[in-house]
Amino acid sequence: MQEKEKKLEMGGQAVIEGVMMRSPRGYSIAVRKKDKSIKIKTIPYTPLTKRIKALGIPFIRGVITLFEMLIIGLKGLDYSVNEWEGDYYEDKKGKNKETENPDSGNPKEEKSPPKEQKQITRVAMAGMMIFSLGVALVMTVVIPNLLTHFVGWIFSLFGGATQGAEGGSRLVESRSPLLYNLVSGFFRACILIAYIWVISLSKNIRRVFEYHGAEHMAVFAFEDNKPLTLENVRPYTTRHPRCGTTFLGVVIIISIIIFAFIAKLIVMIYPPFMEMQLILRKLIIIAFHIVCMPLVAGISYEIIKYGSRHLQNPLTRLLTMPGLLSQYLTTKKPDDEQLQVSIASLNAALSIDAEQKEPRLTILLPDDAPN
Repeated sequence: MQEKEKKLEMGGQAVIEGVMMRSPRGYSIAVRKKDKSIKIKTIPYTPLTKRIKALGIPFIRGVITLFEMLIIGLKGLDYSVNEWEGDYYEDKKGKNKETENPDSGNPKEEKSPPKEQKQITRVAMAGMMIFSLGVALVMTVVIPNLLTHFVGWIFSLFGGATQGAEGGSRLVESRSPLLYNLVSGFFRACILIAYIWVISLSKNIRRVFEYHGAEHMAVFAFEDNKPLTLENVRPYTTRHPRCGTTFLGVVIIISIIIFAFIAKLIVMIYPPFMEMQLILRKLIIIAFHIVCMPLVAGISYEIIKYGSRHLQNPLTRLLTMPGLLSQYLTTKKPDDEQLQVSIASLNAALSIDAEQKEPRLTILLPDDAPN
């Protein structure tokens, strides 16, 4: 039985003051409350790739899984924010009661939200997904392409080129696709690293990164088939090869390779493409990049999945190395209280069985927390 559990691929993400963990039968969200208790919500869920066999085909399953994780992740964040706001308003209400003047005859009341707030609606969820994907595509596709073209234009000016906006620059995707996409990939990586570094300056985000590290450490202990105790979890690193950050690193590398063929392919299919106006050609190429992102994501997912089972393979180690290095930014060393939340969430996700049909709430008092 233990050997079977060891083969399970557990994963999750950090949420506000907590950790979400996912198992093949569902997922759990554990949040640390102000009274030091841990509130855990377990939700049974069967992945679409298991319910519909056609969606479980390699390269397709990666895209489906990513969309599912995005939806589940947003729900987990929504739940944790509600719990955090509940603590905030309760704390604020308590302070108001301590400072209000009993002789005023009209004490000010502070309304607090209900303990269980309604989860995000489907319309709001769709809107958040569209917005998130739109921002991601602008940051990882549109801006890197524009920056690369701008750099090529600058170099053409210094080179004395007189061939218009493209000049004599080699940074034209239809002429030197590999060089163009190497430069574009460099900008893509810089934008992501800069974004992560900027948000890491926030104390609240730093705590999220600490919970992110706690999630990885608990998963490592589980994968090594060790009992989930603080003593067993503490020694592990916060950098995990199946992390979403590692996935982004692989996406950047694969996108350089895939995108290098797009412009040449367009020219082969439609030779007059090179006679179009520069702006129109650039818009078409960017549109093709966006359309190809699911393919890039699907290939990257398979590489991560293969690499997690073949950690000593030189090629997969090379591909996942940038993502592992970037986890120095996205994960931080957690304290024992954060590790307890991560362990509690992982235990809860593992406890979901075929008998459970509805979400279940559990509260661990401080003395009952994992130790």
